[in-house]
Amino acid sequence: MIVFQEAGENTAEDKKKAGTSGAKHTAKVEEELRLTKEALQLTIEELEATNEEVKSANEELLSNNEELQSTNEELDTSREELQSLNEELLTVNSELTSKTEMLTKANDDLKNYLNRTDIAIIFLDDDLKIRSFTPASTEVFNIRDIDVGRPLDEITSRLSYGGLADDTRDVLRTLAPKEIEVQRKDSHWYNMRILPYLTVQNVLAGLVVSFLDIDKQKQSAADVIKINQSLVRQAQELKAANKELEGYSLTISNNLQPPLRHMEGFSKVLLEDYSDKLDATGKSYFQRITEASKLMSEFLNKLLELASVAMNDLTYEEVNLSEIVQNTVSKFQANFPESKIGFVIQPDLIAPGDLRLLGMVLDNLMDNAIKFSSNVPKPTIEFGFTMFDNKKAYFVKDNGVGFDMDYANKLFSPFVKLHMDGEFHGTGIGLAIVQRIIRRHGGQVWAEGKVGKGATFYFTLS
Repeated sequence: MIVFQEAGENTAEDKKKAGTSGAKHTAKVEEELRLTKEALQLTIEELEATNEEVKSANEELLSNNEELQSTNEELDTSREELQSLNEELLTVNSELTSKTEMLTKANDDLKNYLNRTDIAIIFLDDDLKIRSFTPASTEVFNIRDIDVGRPLDEITSRLSYGGLADDTRDVLRTLAPKEIEVQRKDSHWYNMRILPYLTVQNVLAGLVVSFLDIDKQKQSAADVIKINQSLVRQAQELKAANKELEGYSLTISNNLQPPLRHMEGFSKVLLEDYSDKLDATGKSYFQRITEASKLMSEFLNKLLELASVAMNDLTYEEVNLSEIVQNTVSKFQANFPESKIGFVIQPDLIAPGDLRLLGMVLDNLMDNAIKFSSNVPKPTIEFGFTMFDNKKAYFVKDNGVGFDMDYANKLFSPFVKLHMDGEFHGTGIGLAIVQRIIRRHGGQVWAEGKVGKGATFYFTLS
């Protein structure tokens, strides 16, 4: 401690004492200052050390804070991932619940089907013991619910077939399915199938033995065989009848045609050479004989045509229908150059069929159109096609006398005429020939018309 004393007058001794005392005091003060300085220095060093520790601690705190912040971020990420995983689990759980419901429904459906099916099905384990069976199995075996767990070969069978036990062992050993038609003892037929029963992991768990009732099919097959045999017999009879018909046709042609030609020829001779000796009535009689002979000859020719339609096999080729019609028209115009009939022919209409028979169809239709349109002021005949039920329907159209549609169903009947005999010359067989030929080609033929407005005949080919 430093002590300040009031200054005053002092003696020398006092001064000397004061000097000594001052020196000691100064030394003491200096020592105290030195100690204080050292203490301060030590305190400063301690403060500096403490500051370093605080700084280091602060840095550690900052580092821990960063680590804590990083941990929080990781926790947030984990929380989000956990939430996402939880949502996925909820979705999976929902799907699993839905699939479980579907599986339950499928199992219910399968159980309902097995309980109601009329197919006898028996499920066997890998020891060939009964696991389950459908109610229809009682039609094949004397089987009951209490038989579950028993070997199948211990159950009384209603089958006359005795190889079932061996067959099941073979399939169990080879895993090759087996199928065979077997009969019950009362002759009822079944289709027996033995299949390996495999799990989802493709592990053999037993066999499935089924019996499908095929008794009706067997009976139907037997009926079909009988029908086929009958058809073969009828075809042979028809072939024989066609041969006979061909013989009759040749007989008619050879035996009836010459007398008719003779009648016509001699009638003409009589009219030409003895006309001066015949009165008008005699001439009229001979004229009628000539016309009747000619008509009878035409009638026989048409009958032969009608018979030939059924007798000969079809020879298919690409037929130019337009060319056939054009040839028919050319012959008509050459024979009757004075005719005023106009013809419209659509070119290059090609169709598959028998050339000879389709020629007969078009010849008859064109002859028909020419005959019934020849007496109108401006006769026109057209050949072309239109679409009917997505098929080509060919037609011959005229603007002649037409017909009453109430009688359209009679047009194609043999020997039927819708007009009076003296009105139009003809045999009444031409359209019947047309219908038979078109039917042989798998097609249809029909007519539309109106009295005084003409007629149109259509036909299709398969």
